[in-house]
Parts: sequence; C-alpha cells; structure tokens
Amino acid sequence: MKTSVCLTGIFFVICVFAEALAFVAKPCDYPDNWIVMETTERDVDKALLDLDTVAISIGKPFSFNIALCGDNELKPDRVTANAIMPAHQHGMNYTPTVNFVEENNFEVSDFLFHMPGVWEITVASYVGEVVTHYTKSVLIK
Repeated sequence: MKTSVCLTGIFFVICVFAEALAFVAKPCDYPDNWIVMETTERDVDKALLDLDTVAISIGKPFSFNIALCGDNELKPDRVTANAIMPAHQHGMNYTPTVNFVEENNFEVSDFLFHMPGVWEITVASYVGEVVTHYTKSVLIK
C-alpha cells in the first residue's frame, strides 16, 4: 500500500513538472528571413513573421506563420492577426484565422490584401487579461 502511494506521488510530481515545461517559451531560433515585429511594450516576448511579401498576390488569400518567443513562461490564450492601410485608414475586407500549430507557433490563414501599398500587419497576443500588441509595416506590390 505504501509503495503504491509513493509511486502515485512520484507520478504526480513528474506530471506537474512536465506540464510546467510545456508552457516554457523557447528561444527564438528561426531563419534570418523571418521578419521581427515591433512593439512599444517592454519585457514581452518577441514576435516573428514567416512572410514572403514578394510572393503575395493582390486579391488572393495566403497564409503565414507567427512565432512568439522569449522569456515569458505563459502560453497565449489566443492570438489574433489583422492589417490596416494607414494611408487610406481602412483595414482588410476579410477576417483571417489564427490557429495554434505547436509550442510557440501559430498559423495565420485567409489573409488577403485587396490593394497594393503599405499595409501594417497587427498581431495581438492574449494571456488572461494581458494583451501584447505587435506591428510590422510591409509594402505589397
């Protein structure tokens, strides 16, 4: 009886430790062609985009990946992505979808730029009540 209680306790401790490790952010080990997003907030994760702006066609949906990595040990509850054209003061005509892929990676699909010009991509990462905003301006031809 004591052995099974001891083994159950050890199993519980291992499970708690493994669960804690699952939410530890990984360092940013991504290729150099990933785009670093900007934020005005301090002490937050870094956000990177795997986005090839040359391959984007006006009026055709496309997908890209987002990586959130840094010292933050909390995995976001949700991540959203959008874009606006600052010169025209309007956004996209479609709502993109963001899906969790693995660890600190998210896939954004159904993104569509309906006209050429400078677009500002925005990403928001939500952890409980705390939201972190990231932006990156890109020229779409």
